[in-house]
Amino acid sequence: MPADKPHVVLVCWGFPPFRGSGVFRPLALANGLAAAGADVTVITATREVFVVHYGADPSLEKQLDAAIEVVRVPFYPPRAWPLINDWPRRRITAPKKWAAQHDPATDYFPEKVYASWLPRATEAVYEVHQQRPISLLLGSGGPYVDDEAASQVAGSWGIPLVLDDRDSFLADVFTGEPKDSYADREPFFTEWMAHCAEMWFVNPPLVEWHRQRFPEYADRFHVVENGWDAGVVDAAAITPAAHSPLRAGYVGLVPTNFPMTPVLNAWQRVA
Repeated sequence: MPADKPHVVLVCWGFPPFRGSGVFRPLALANGLAAAGADVTVITATREVFVVHYGADPSLEKQLDAAIEVVRVPFYPPRAWPLINDWPRRRITAPKKWAAQHDPATDYFPEKVYASWLPRATEAVYEVHQQRPISLLLGSGGPYVDDEAASQVAGSWGIPLVLDDRDSFLADVFTGEPKDSYADREPFFTEWMAHCAEMWFVNPPLVEWHRQRFPEYADRFHVVENGWDAGVVDAAAITPAAHSPLRAGYVGLVPTNFPMTPVLNAWQRVA
């Protein structure tokens, strides 16, 4: 390995074989960095949590550049892990008391499901840096424990930092308003901006939203749009014929707050 080959570390909880929609962006990012000549390490969750609980697509692992090192850090889904043999004794003997217990990790970081992963992920990044100094740290959220872990290590060791705000930490992307948890999240965002050289967003409106609220960091906000996989979608197959009616489709997550009715009404009006 060349001595001057940069060591880039990507912190990304949802990495292959995770099959969520957000996995394709960090997968492409890791492969792109490796193709550009970087020595790439990815800090992610263990395979078991995706295979057993969140959903897995093992074929995605075959798309990963073989030169990329993947470091898997244990993650335990709070209250949702289905394998009874893994449950602590207290959960079995006193389930109501166990369910009512408070997770102190959520007192620090405002992501109830993922906050417990933060100290383990941060420690893993430290260990990687001690074994092989990191040239560039990237965090790709959400979840945003990725960005916080990367920011903590970068701030402590003076490592160049780039953060990817894939889902938007602060903005409700459906309404354009600040998230309900904005007040709890904004101090972390400000701390990230103090450490990072760049923060990436998926479209111009999100960049403008943040520039208006954080003008002092406006030059650090950049658009890095999502791509599309030519191997999955045949452009020729979706090219409309002359005078054919407009057709629309949606591929992606439909969470409980997805504005389904306004979206469908808008497409009907356009059509």
